[in-house]
Amino acid sequence: MKLEALVNTWLDQQGAPPLGDHIEEPSRLTQVREHNRKFFFDFVGRARPLLRAWCAKFQPDRHVASLIDADGEEDLRKRLDSIGVLDFRMLDDLSAVEWLQILNIWPVDMPHSLEPKDLGLSDEDVKDESVKAREAREERKREARMVAFNGKMLDPTEVDLFALSDELQQSLSVEVLGSSLGSSADLATVQRDDDPSKPPRKQNAGKKKGGRPRVPEEKTELIGRLGEMVVYRWLKRILGKQDIDSAWVSENGALITGRDGNDGLGYDFEVSYRNQIWQIEVKASVDDPQSFEIGETEVRAARLAARARSGIQYKIAYVSHVAEPAQTKIEMLPNPMTDEGAHVLELRGEGIRYGFERR
Repeated sequence: MKLEALVNTWLDQQGAPPLGDHIEEPSRLTQVREHNRKFFFDFVGRARPLLRAWCAKFQPDRHVASLIDADGEEDLRKRLDSIGVLDFRMLDDLSAVEWLQILNIWPVDMPHSLEPKDLGLSDEDVKDESVKAREAREERKREARMVAFNGKMLDPTEVDLFALSDELQQSLSVEVLGSSLGSSADLATVQRDDDPSKPPRKQNAGKKKGGRPRVPEEKTELIGRLGEMVVYRWLKRILGKQDIDSAWVSENGALITGRDGNDGLGYDFEVSYRNQIWQIEVKASVDDPQSFEIGETEVRAARLAARARSGIQYKIAYVSHVAEPAQTKIEMLPNPMTDEGAHVLELRGEGIRYGFERR
């Protein structure tokens, strides 16, 4: 009996029932996980404002970002999942708080409760911190979507596109504005995987650990608009006899010219050059990644243009350093769906992403 008492003492210290106690049959794994998945996000939604308000009132120097920051919900869920918390028992408020305390997220001195009165909080305490959190969240979103341009930061939701277009015209170099449409970029030939002279490519080469961070849609759109504005100003300069306003067929063009635009065509400009129709798709970047991605409509347009006797030249206008107009460069790349394109454009990654190297 002495041994049994020792075992029961140890079990009690671990929070387990004593020997001989009836233990309910454990729920099925799928039921437990489904309950805990739904419960977790509900719990975080209720706990976050209380945790934020309690820390602000009693431990203002403490920062519990993984629960206070809404963007950290999924990372927190993965942490709990990685140590099996979501697999064995259905969580409730008390057990969830205890696990968060184990992870050093729930302050040790904070009561294990989601009742404001138990936490020493008033309704105003919670409301004030919720307002501050919302303002901070909006500011983080604003900072994330900002685009550097010509020595200043632009908010895509507030930018004056007409003023931006005029500024581009004044800032672009004479070299860029005077370059010929028919001048192709000087690209190195792609070395294929079956080429014995090609050095082995490093695994994960060119990829950052954890993948590329998600870029706000507003930021991506403004960078794309800047690129198209650069090409617009360039085409107006070198093809002065053509109506480049009509040639700018994308929806970005409609924002400047007031004409109808269509992003489903697979290209941004359509001009006449050397007795052929040139369909130009613009790919812009704030730096110079020497790569670009093409979507489904662009693949379709490129394939149609690549057909024999199509009379259409499909080109990629690669615009680098669009954030610094004085350094901006336009390079004309071949149709990725042609033999010419296959010689200098390398398919990279899981999607339709091409890369190239200069000589």
